[in-house]
Amino acid sequence: MHVNSLYIVGCLLLLVKQSCAVTETSPLIYPFHAVVDSIFVCSALLISDQYVLCPAQCVNGSTWGAKIFLGFNADAFFQGRLWQKDTEVAHASNIIVHDKFVQVSNGSFMNNIALLQLTKRVSFRKNIRPGVLMAKEELQLLGEVSLNVTGWSTDIVSNLSLSEARLLNKDYCNLLYQPNYFPNQEACMEWEGENSLTLTGNLVSTNQRVLGFVIRPACLSKIPQCLNHNKIVTIPPFLDWVSRQTNISIQELTTFKTEHAELIERMDDLLWMLQETDDQHFKDSRRLARMDVTLKALMEALRQIRASIEDGCVPFFEP
Repeated sequence: MHVNSLYIVGCLLLLVKQSCAVTETSPLIYPFHAVVDSIFVCSALLISDQYVLCPAQCVNGSTWGAKIFLGFNADAFFQGRLWQKDTEVAHASNIIVHDKFVQVSNGSFMNNIALLQLTKRVSFRKNIRPGVLMAKEELQLLGEVSLNVTGWSTDIVSNLSLSEARLLNKDYCNLLYQPNYFPNQEACMEWEGENSLTLTGNLVSTNQRVLGFVIRPACLSKIPQCLNHNKIVTIPPFLDWVSRQTNISIQELTTFKTEHAELIERMDDLLWMLQETDDQHFKDSRRLARMDVTLKALMEALRQIRASIEDGCVPFFEP
């Protein structure tokens, strides 16, 4: 098989796992991403068809509510870019700020979490779906793991992008941010490379579960690695509060509710792409007859996996 063809097929397969390492990503891969326009413009997280979660500092004190942009790839908060297809602009009828939210110092807060109740329920589609939250038990077991940070920049017009970071241990976080570090509801991270994702509220996830929001407090340490945008408001400590406010069970918030349906949709998309590739490039080419056979075999294997998913069996994909 031609090397370029192998690369294309390999990347298509990796889409099933959402593991193609690229700087620019898509709402099709992170369909739970939202942008909130209120007191400040921030990234946010869709958790159901009626609720969006965000840092309280973004909406506290709002007298007019909030506008929420869902399914956007380019910077949703640049009004001139609202022509994007299959997106939705929603409004919050009710802003629920944590009752113990308080500003401790400039850029530092306790109980920094808020819910936005949408005026109308959202219709889910490929690029607009709720995220799955990390459970408290999972958070407690995390070591210095790799993290995916997704969102936008405040400095440049960009599409939804992905950066990698590493979770740091609590003692080191305390060194960087004391006395304004609250280990029961915050974490911190170190960027793996140059970071340009500076919008407050950008999402932090690992193992396909959302861990929290990036915030930008001032560093209280002169250690060079301490940046003003590597602190995380962790969501798991607030799951009880979220559940009480929304009447959504913690199990539902932390479970892949539509895992089978999403896998089936991804399989359908992959099969369609392979079929298009087969039709356009290989049908009339004798030299590539073997590639044609290989693609058809791959498509048949994917159809069998799809059938297994419909029967309730979720396959495990090796890295």
